[in-house]
Amino acid sequence: MNNKEKMKTTIKKDFDKKNNYDKIIDKIDNNSSKTYYKYVFVPLLFIIVITIFSITINVDNRTKSLKHDNNMNTSSVDQNEDDFDEFNNNENNNIIINEYSGKNTTSSNDVDGKIKNGICIPYFGILSDLEIPKDFDNNGNADTVWVKSDPNSNEYDILNNYNFYYRNTSNNRIIIISLSDKYKPLRCPSDYVLSYPKSVINGHEVLIIKNQNSFISIFSYKGYNFDIESYDITEEEFVNLLSSIIK
Repeated sequence: MNNKEKMKTTIKKDFDKKNNYDKIIDKIDNNSSKTYYKYVFVPLLFIIVITIFSITINVDNRTKSLKHDNNMNTSSVDQNEDDFDEFNNNENNNIIINEYSGKNTTSSNDVDGKIKNGICIPYFGILSDLEIPKDFDNNGNADTVWVKSDPNSNEYDILNNYNFYYRNTSNNRIIIISLSDKYKPLRCPSDYVLSYPKSVINGHEVLIIKNQNSFISIFSYKGYNFDIESYDITEEEFVNLLSSIIK
Protein backbone atom coordinates (compact mmCIF):
# COMPACT_ATOMS: atom_id res chain seq x y z
CA MET A 1 0.00 0.00 0.00
CA ASN A 2 1.49 3.26 -1.01
CA ASN A 3 1.43 6.43 1.06
CA LYS A 4 -1.62 7.89 -0.63
CA GLU A 5 -3.69 4.84 0.08
CA LYS A 6 -2.48 4.71 3.72
CA MET A 7 -3.57 8.35 4.26
CA LYS A 8 -6.98 7.70 2.74
CA THR A 9 -7.47 4.68 4.97
CA THR A 10 -6.43 6.67 8.06
CA ILE A 11 -8.82 9.50 7.27
CA LYS A 12 -11.70 7.11 6.80
CA LYS A 13 -10.85 5.26 9.97
CA ASP A 14 -9.89 8.05 12.35
CA PHE A 15 -11.70 11.14 11.05
CA ASP A 16 -15.35 11.15 12.12
CA LYS A 17 -17.04 13.72 9.90
CA LYS A 18 -20.23 14.05 11.93
CA ASN A 19 -18.42 14.34 15.22
CA ASN A 20 -16.07 17.01 13.90
CA TYR A 21 -18.95 18.82 12.24
CA ASP A 22 -20.82 18.88 15.55
CA LYS A 23 -17.72 20.22 17.32
CA ILE A 24 -17.35 23.00 14.76
CA ILE A 25 -21.03 23.97 15.07
CA ASP A 26 -20.76 24.01 18.89
CA LYS A 27 -17.71 26.24 18.60
CA ILE A 28 -19.57 28.63 16.32
CA ASP A 29 -22.63 28.64 18.63
CA ASN A 30 -20.48 29.37 21.67
CA ASN A 31 -18.74 32.23 19.93
CA SER A 32 -22.05 33.58 18.65
CA SER A 33 -23.53 33.45 22.13
CA LYS A 34 -20.57 35.32 23.57
CA THR A 35 -20.79 37.85 20.78
CA TYR A 36 -24.54 38.26 21.36
CA TYR A 37 -24.08 38.90 25.06
CA LYS A 38 -21.19 41.18 24.41
CA TYR A 39 -22.82 43.36 21.76
CA VAL A 40 -26.49 43.14 22.71
CA PHE A 41 -26.98 42.38 26.39
CA VAL A 42 -24.27 44.71 27.76
CA PRO A 43 -25.48 47.83 25.87
CA LEU A 44 -29.06 46.97 26.80
CA LEU A 45 -28.09 46.77 30.46
CA PHE A 46 -26.31 50.11 30.15
CA ILE A 47 -29.43 51.74 28.64
CA ILE A 48 -31.62 50.38 31.45
CA VAL A 49 -29.26 51.78 34.11
CA ILE A 50 -29.17 55.21 32.43
CA THR A 51 -32.97 55.25 32.10
CA ILE A 52 -33.49 54.43 35.79
CA PHE A 53 -30.96 57.11 36.74
CA SER A 54 -32.72 59.72 34.57
CA ILE A 55 -36.14 58.85 36.00
CA THR A 56 -34.78 59.16 39.53
CA ILE A 57 -33.33 62.59 38.78
CA ASN A 58 -36.55 63.81 37.13
CA VAL A 59 -38.69 62.61 40.03
CA ASP A 60 -36.35 64.30 42.47
CA ASN A 61 -36.39 67.55 40.49
CA ARG A 62 -40.19 67.41 40.18
CA THR A 63 -40.50 66.90 43.92
CA LYS A 64 -38.23 69.86 44.57
CA SER A 65 -40.21 71.95 42.07
CA LEU A 66 -43.52 71.11 43.73
CA LYS A 67 -42.09 71.91 47.15
CA HIS A 68 -40.78 75.21 45.79
CA ASP A 69 -44.15 76.09 44.20
CA ASN A 70 -46.01 75.22 47.41
CA ASN A 71 -43.61 77.33 49.41
CA MET A 72 -44.03 80.22 46.97
CA ASN A 73 -47.83 79.98 47.10
CA THR A 74 -47.83 79.78 50.88
CA SER A 75 -45.39 82.66 51.05
CA SER A 76 -47.59 84.73 48.71
CA VAL A 77 -50.72 84.11 50.78
CA ASP A 78 -48.86 84.86 54.00
CA GLN A 79 -47.43 88.05 52.48
CA ASN A 80 -50.89 89.25 51.38
CA GLU A 81 -52.27 88.58 54.85
CA ASP A 82 -49.33 90.37 56.45
CA ASP A 83 -49.77 93.36 54.11
CA PHE A 84 -53.48 93.57 54.95
CA ASP A 85 -52.77 93.34 58.67
CA GLU A 86 -50.13 96.05 58.34
CA PHE A 87 -52.62 98.19 56.42
CA ASN A 88 -55.26 97.81 59.16
CA ASN A 89 -52.72 98.58 61.88
CA ASN A 90 -51.65 101.81 60.17
CA GLU A 91 -53.05 104.79 62.10
CA ASN A 92 -53.77 106.54 58.77
CA ASN A 93 -56.26 103.79 57.88
CA ASN A 94 -59.67 103.12 59.37
CA ILE A 95 -61.99 100.89 57.39
CA ILE A 96 -65.74 101.25 57.96
CA ILE A 97 -68.01 99.05 55.87
CA ASN A 98 -71.53 100.50 55.83
CA GLU A 99 -74.19 97.83 55.35
CA TYR A 100 -76.82 99.19 53.00
CA SER A 101 -80.20 99.20 54.76
CA GLY A 102 -82.37 99.55 51.68
CA LYS A 103 -84.01 102.81 52.79
CA ASN A 104 -82.74 104.73 49.79
CA THR A 105 -81.23 103.83 46.50
CA THR A 106 -77.75 104.45 45.16
CA SER A 107 -78.52 103.01 41.74
CA SER A 108 -77.20 104.84 38.70
CA ASN A 109 -80.31 103.67 36.83
CA ASP A 110 -82.19 106.62 38.27
CA VAL A 111 -80.06 109.06 36.32
CA ASP A 112 -80.59 109.72 32.64
CA GLY A 113 -77.40 108.90 30.79
CA LYS A 114 -76.19 107.01 27.76
CA ILE A 115 -73.19 104.73 27.36
CA LYS A 116 -71.17 105.22 24.21
CA ASN A 117 -68.43 102.98 22.84
CA GLY A 118 -65.80 103.77 20.25
CA ILE A 119 -64.74 106.99 21.98
CA CYS A 120 -61.02 107.63 22.42
CA ILE A 121 -60.13 106.87 26.04
CA PRO A 122 -57.31 108.97 27.50
CA TYR A 123 -54.57 107.52 29.67
CA PHE A 124 -55.15 107.89 33.41
CA GLY A 125 -51.90 107.54 35.32
CA ILE A 126 -53.83 107.35 38.56
CA LEU A 127 -55.02 103.88 37.47
CA SER A 128 -51.57 102.62 36.47
CA ASP A 129 -50.88 100.63 39.66
CA LEU A 130 -54.25 99.05 40.32
CA GLU A 131 -54.26 95.97 42.51
CA ILE A 132 -56.71 93.76 40.65
CA PRO A 133 -57.47 90.20 41.85
CA LYS A 134 -55.05 87.80 40.20
CA ASP A 135 -57.78 85.56 38.80
CA PHE A 136 -59.23 88.37 36.67
CA ASP A 137 -58.63 87.66 32.98
CA ASN A 138 -60.40 90.52 31.18
CA ASN A 139 -59.09 93.88 32.30
CA GLY A 140 -59.20 97.48 31.12
CA ASN A 141 -62.17 97.51 28.72
CA ALA A 142 -63.71 100.97 28.79
CA ASP A 143 -66.65 103.05 27.65
CA THR A 144 -68.02 106.53 28.25
CA VAL A 145 -71.19 107.89 29.85
CA TRP A 146 -72.92 110.90 28.34
CA VAL A 147 -75.69 113.16 29.66
CA LYS A 148 -77.89 115.85 28.18
CA SER A 149 -77.03 119.51 28.44
CA ASP A 150 -80.72 120.19 27.82
CA PRO A 151 -83.09 117.83 29.65
CA ASN A 152 -85.70 118.45 26.95
CA SER A 153 -83.35 117.43 24.19
CA ASN A 154 -82.83 113.99 22.77
CA GLU A 155 -79.12 114.58 22.37
CA TYR A 156 -76.60 113.28 24.90
CA ASP A 157 -73.87 115.80 24.29
CA ILE A 158 -71.84 116.03 27.52
CA LEU A 159 -69.19 113.48 28.40
CA ASN A 160 -69.86 112.87 32.06
CA ASN A 161 -67.42 110.09 33.04
CA TYR A 162 -65.33 107.14 31.92
CA ASN A 163 -66.00 103.52 32.96
CA PHE A 164 -63.25 100.90 33.20
CA TYR A 165 -64.16 97.23 33.55
CA TYR A 166 -62.17 94.41 35.18
CA ARG A 167 -63.58 90.91 35.47
CA ASN A 168 -63.15 87.19 35.76
CA THR A 169 -65.12 85.89 32.80
CA SER A 170 -65.54 82.39 34.26
CA ASN A 171 -67.52 83.45 37.34
CA ASN A 172 -68.57 87.09 36.66
CA ARG A 173 -66.52 88.60 39.47
CA ILE A 174 -66.31 92.20 38.34
CA ILE A 175 -65.00 95.66 39.23
CA ILE A 176 -66.23 98.83 37.52
CA ILE A 177 -64.19 102.01 38.06
CA SER A 178 -65.94 105.22 37.01
CA LEU A 179 -64.10 108.53 37.17
CA SER A 180 -64.19 112.09 35.90
CA ASP A 181 -62.12 115.20 36.42
CA LYS A 182 -65.12 117.48 35.76
CA TYR A 183 -68.29 115.78 36.96
CA LYS A 184 -69.36 113.16 39.45
CA PRO A 185 -69.78 109.70 37.88
CA LEU A 186 -73.37 108.96 37.07
CA ARG A 187 -75.05 107.72 40.22
CA CYS A 188 -77.77 109.08 42.42
CA PRO A 189 -76.75 108.57 46.05
CA SER A 190 -79.23 109.96 48.54
CA ASP A 191 -78.29 112.31 51.34
CA TYR A 192 -78.95 109.43 53.71
CA VAL A 193 -76.34 107.27 52.04
CA LEU A 194 -73.83 110.11 51.80
CA SER A 195 -74.19 110.63 55.55
CA TYR A 196 -72.73 107.18 56.30
CA PRO A 197 -69.50 107.31 58.31
CA LYS A 198 -66.41 107.45 56.11
CA SER A 199 -63.43 105.15 56.01
CA VAL A 200 -59.93 106.57 56.00
CA ILE A 201 -57.36 105.14 53.57
CA ASN A 202 -53.86 106.60 53.65
CA GLY A 203 -55.27 109.73 55.27
CA HIS A 204 -58.11 110.28 52.77
CA GLU A 205 -61.84 109.89 53.44
CA VAL A 206 -63.64 107.23 51.45
CA LEU A 207 -67.28 106.14 51.59
CA ILE A 208 -67.63 102.34 51.43
CA ILE A 209 -71.02 100.65 51.18
CA LYS A 210 -71.83 96.95 51.13
CA ASN A 211 -75.04 95.71 49.55
CA GLN A 212 -75.27 91.90 49.59
CA ASN A 213 -72.46 90.72 47.25
CA SER A 214 -71.56 94.22 46.11
CA PHE A 215 -69.12 96.82 47.41
CA ILE A 216 -69.46 100.47 46.35
CA SER A 217 -67.04 103.30 47.07
CA ILE A 218 -67.48 107.02 46.39
CA PHE A 219 -64.64 109.51 46.92
CA SER A 220 -62.57 112.28 45.37
CA TYR A 221 -58.80 112.12 45.06
CA LYS A 222 -56.19 114.18 43.22
CA GLY A 223 -58.73 116.10 41.18
CA TYR A 224 -60.78 113.04 40.15
CA ASN A 225 -64.22 111.99 41.31
CA PHE A 226 -64.46 108.23 41.72
CA ASP A 227 -67.34 105.80 41.87
CA ILE A 228 -66.20 102.18 42.18
CA GLU A 229 -68.58 99.24 42.16
CA SER A 230 -67.77 95.54 42.51
CA TYR A 231 -69.53 92.18 42.60
CA ASP A 232 -68.43 88.94 44.26
CA ILE A 233 -65.07 90.16 45.49
CA THR A 234 -63.93 90.07 49.10
CA GLU A 235 -63.62 93.00 51.45
CA GLU A 236 -59.86 92.56 51.47
CA GLU A 237 -59.69 92.64 47.66
CA PHE A 238 -61.84 95.76 47.56
CA VAL A 239 -59.80 97.59 50.18
CA ASN A 240 -56.56 96.59 48.44
CA LEU A 241 -57.94 98.04 45.21
CA LEU A 242 -58.80 101.34 46.91
CA SER A 243 -55.43 101.58 48.61
CA SER A 244 -53.67 101.04 45.25
CA ILE A 245 -55.40 104.23 44.03
CA ILE A 246 -55.27 106.30 47.19
CA LYS A 247 -51.61 106.40 48.17
